[in-house]
Amino acid sequence: MGGFFGTISQQACKADLFYGTDYNSHLGTRRAGMATYDPQRGFIRKIHSLESTYFRTKFECELPFFEGNSGIGVISDTDPQPIIFNSHLGKFAIVTVAKIANIDELEKRMLAANHHFAELSSGKINQTELVALLITEGRDFVEGIENVYNSVKGSCSMLLLTENGIIAARDKLGRTPIVIGKKDGAYAASSESTCFPNLDYQIDRYIGPGEIVRITADGVEQLRMCKEVDEVEKIVAAQRIAEQALEEVLNDIKVGVTEKEIAARLTYLMLHYGAENMSFDPIVVSGANSSKPHGVPGEKTIGAGDFVTMDFGCRKNGYCSDMTRTVAVGMPTDEMRSVYQTVLNAQLAGIAAAKAGVTGERVDAAARKVISDAGYGDYFGHSFGHSLGLDIHEHPIAAPGVHARLPEHTVISAEPGIYLPGKFGVRIEDVMHLTADGAEILTRSPKNLIIL
Repeated sequence: MGGFFGTISQQACKADLFYGTDYNSHLGTRRAGMATYDPQRGFIRKIHSLESTYFRTKFECELPFFEGNSGIGVISDTDPQPIIFNSHLGKFAIVTVAKIANIDELEKRMLAANHHFAELSSGKINQTELVALLITEGRDFVEGIENVYNSVKGSCSMLLLTENGIIAARDKLGRTPIVIGKKDGAYAASSESTCFPNLDYQIDRYIGPGEIVRITADGVEQLRMCKEVDEVEKIVAAQRIAEQALEEVLNDIKVGVTEKEIAARLTYLMLHYGAENMSFDPIVVSGANSSKPHGVPGEKTIGAGDFVTMDFGCRKNGYCSDMTRTVAVGMPTDEMRSVYQTVLNAQLAGIAAAKAGVTGERVDAAARKVISDAGYGDYFGHSFGHSLGLDIHEHPIAAPGVHARLPEHTVISAEPGIYLPGKFGVRIEDVMHLTADGAEILTRSPKNLIIL
């Protein structure tokens, strides 16, 4: 598939770019290319075939041609790269590592929308140009990359060289890695970290699946994290639909009904009240099945005394909602009541700790301590929460080991749980909007234990 390397520095970058790209040579044998950006000369690019010689042989003599403090390079097993684009988003160069299974379908779609393709490779369209065209359909780079994620069947990771830094975006499924390295006065992004030691870079972080970051010589900035006012409003609209569906589906949960039937009813109700689609396939699990955090609804019928956990959400105006409620069918045991209250207390503790500027680890730890102090620490096996928006799982997250500070206007879930294998499980999930003063809870459904 190939590999890429990008770097941005307070000094000239061409030496690091040359050697960093060369370290990816084992990932492709067909073509290679490099592009730099210089404020005076603009974008500078060279592409060569590697079918008869090595990367260094082709590019070493051309290093004096490159200028600037930022650049991207690629070893490609497919199309000529980088591609340089001029669009309403501004000028940018792009390299990709991609496997696009529906490229013919997307080609027809773009041609029908009056786009055209200037680059051809072996008689076929250049898939990196296709990705660039999909990006330019967005109102900004983030929305454009989201368009790629939502359109491409397969995988696509990319580096974009812009006039304001390098944007790195990893494919949604995490099939192709991107590693961030840093040293004094410079940052780099690469398909592999093997190049870092010889260039004096230290591994800074691994970009998560679907994550989008902007890299400058001063650091790495998460994109997709902070929501605008209208984005929060769209999430709330989707949340209200889910809550209305929950209110009605409670009338259908009774002894003898199957998990599948409840999941189907939730889906119908959300669509009925205006959802465009589901955020994800609803999780409805009962009794011992509720001890499986990501269980799949089955033919199991609801029994007297069961807990029923429902995790569901929908899309409205492109944005996702997400919520979880656990209810009891018939009278719960004292242990079930105690576990439920522990989970609720843990959620409230995490919410109380959540605000812009604190780390994801700190928020998670506040909830985790409540569960651990109650003796259930081994039965809370997932993170406290994840961001959501155009995708159901976005960054940042609130989880152990996450030292990044949560930015203002992040929308993130609050969903601790306790899962006792073979017995039952409890999860309670709300969505919250972080401000400098704390967490605004966007979910309105009650959280007291409902007994049906």
